[in-house]
Parts: sequence; C-alpha cells; structure tokens
Amino acid sequence: MEARSSEFIAMCVSQRTKHPTMRTSTWRSCRRKNWASRQCGPLACLRKLSLGCGVFQYDTEALVAFRSAMAGPKGAKLIIRTTELRAAGLRVGEPELKRVPTGFDKDRPHGEALRRRGFAAWIDVVDPTFAIEPNLVKRMIESFQQLLSVFRLLSQVA
Repeated sequence: MEARSSEFIAMCVSQRTKHPTMRTSTWRSCRRKNWASRQCGPLACLRKLSLGCGVFQYDTEALVAFRSAMAGPKGAKLIIRTTELRAAGLRVGEPELKRVPTGFDKDRPHGEALRRRGFAAWIDVVDPTFAIEPNLVKRMIESFQQLLSVFRLLSQVA
C-alpha cells in the first residue's frame, strides 16, 4: 500500500444519505517511503481515530422530513440526547445554521434541532493503539453501544 493512499476504515459510509450510519475515522498517510516501518507505522501516522454515528448532511427531500420531525417531540429527544452524549464525553457538533430555517417559528423550543442539516455523534479514541489491540471487533461493538441511541432516533426520522 502506498503512503499517500493509506487509510484504515472499519466501516465505510456515504457522506450524503437519508439513513444514519456508523463509521470510524481514518489514519492519514505518512510522507516517508516505508510507512510500515517502526519509525512510520500506522500508529505513528495516526493523527486521530474517531468512532461515529449519524448523518453528515441530509439531501433536500430527507432534510424536509428531518426538520418536520425535529419540530415535534423528536426534536426534544434530540436535544436531550445531545446533552447526554456531551455529558458522557462524546463529541457532537454545533448546529450548522445560525437561525431557525424559514417556515418555522424562531421561538420554537426545539430551535437547536431545527438549525441542523444533519446530526452525528463521535467518540474520539484517546489511545491510537485501540486499532491494533486484540479483540478490536468486540471493543468497537462496545463503543458503538454508546451511539446506538443516535442510530435509533435518526432511523425514525427519514
């Protein structure tokens, strides 16, 4: 494998999808010739490893369905889930929009959910050896259990 194309992906995902997905982030290539050597092995090149679940950005049709759902009780669930995930140390990005989209009351209690174009939660893995230690599949399943509630909530939306 060439250094410029080295990438480790446990689960592959489309960036624009109607359905929530689970994925792992990747390690990026090292510029040295022998990237598999001890001086520049996969862990030396690993800048960040994240496990995540969600939808990066809904397409137009799915975004309409997402926002309709977020205007109701599912919006409240998403806001509660966001708070719980952050309290548990997971990373959840801020809403992409500064204001509630046109057609929705800007004083809605679920404004944070309506300002999103998608939703994803991430577990940033502190120790990069996570990728090469024994029982990787078992440990990933345990990690993804933390994200299962996101998957279930978003699966009900679009």
